[in-house]
Parts: sequence; C-alpha cells; structure tokens
Amino acid sequence: MKLAASILTGLLAMSGATPGVCAERVIALSDSEALIVPSDSPARFQRLGRHLDAHFTGRFTISGAFAYGCNLGCDAPLTERDLALYIVPDETLARRLPHWKAHDRDIRIYIDNPKPFGRKFVSARIRAALLNGKLGHVTGHATIVVDRLLATIECDTGGYSVHLIAFAKPATIGPVQAAENHGCG
Repeated sequence: MKLAASILTGLLAMSGATPGVCAERVIALSDSEALIVPSDSPARFQRLGRHLDAHFTGRFTISGAFAYGCNLGCDAPLTERDLALYIVPDETLARRLPHWKAHDRDIRIYIDNPKPFGRKFVSARIRAALLNGKLGHVTGHATIVVDRLLATIECDTGGYSVHLIAFAKPATIGPVQAAENHGCG
C-alpha cells in the first residue's frame, strides 16, 4: 500500500498536479487544437475517432435554453426526422463540459433523438405548424437527462451531441420565432 502511495505521489509531482486536486485533461490534436476536459466534467473521455470526433460516457443532466424545429433545409412539407432539438446549457454546466481549445465559440448541444421531446412538450398543433413550414421553431427552457456526449469539429466550429435518456423537469415553451439558416458559409 505504501509503495502504491509513493508511486502516485511521484507521478503527481512529475505532472505538476497537487495531491487531491485533479487538473483538467488536455488532449492535443495538433499545434492549434486540443480537447479540454475539465476535472469536474460529468462526461468521461472514452476515445478519439478518426475525424476529429471525441466520444464520452457518463449520464448527466443538462438545463438550458432550447430550440426545437427545422435547423437546415426547411422546405415544407417536413417529417419529424427533419426537426432538430438543441440546448444551450446554462453557464455553470457549460464550464464543466468538454470543449475544443480553438473552436470554442458557443456550446450548442444537439439531441440525437429529439422525437420524444417533441412529442412530450410540443402540442400536436404546434408540431403540425412546424412540419408544414408555418413555424420555424419553438424555444424555451428544458432540463433533461442525457448520455453519450460526442464532440466534433464541423464547418470550422465545435459541434456537440448527446442522447436523450429522460426528462428531469417539464419544459417551458416560449415565444415562437422564425426559422434561421445556420449553414457552413
């Protein structure tokens, strides 16, 4: 037991870390880009993919502003598969999430399975208006439980997605807004 403690203390000393305090993890990908995983992140790094994609495990709760509706290429009629859901996490959580060093603009987390959210919190009338192009999207505040965080770099910006597991609280729907086009231009 003493040998293991001595080895751990030696490794911490070599790394410059303080015993009992975990430093953020920095995964260098190039001279200008790295993935930063804060020490208190609810997502645990699993692996890097071949295309600047980082995979994480860990179930956690996201709370923040959401938008649900058509995100790109919104020519009606649409199907439910055309409707996207993203959440901009509250600042406290955003600071704790893995993020890119150079591509660190806003953290907008897409939900890879938005259909259950739409069916639970968006009325059939509003979903119909979204599908026939009369509404661009609805916004509000949501608190959901997610897992399988994926961080990517697409269109020269950081991208994030998670898998919806459960609803932590009822979502509040705010005013309806027109659709915006967020292409790669």
